[in-house]
Amino acid sequence: MQQLMEEDSYGSQIELKSVFCLGHCQSGVSVQIDDEPTIYSVSKDSVKDFYYNTVIPKLKG
Repeated sequence: MQQLMEEDSYGSQIELKSVFCLGHCQSGVSVQIDDEPTIYSVSKDSVKDFYYNTVIPKLKG
């Protein structure tokens, strides 16, 4: 995700933080956007799709 942020003009508007546990470890890498209750599971195969179809629309929107 960090690489996508560095390559994209919207990346400077995103703050990427790590946290200890979101309670979904069995699902792989977990991502939470702001304080939304939804926890997304993201893999190396899905990160690009997640970034452009979930993260960026929230910035635009």
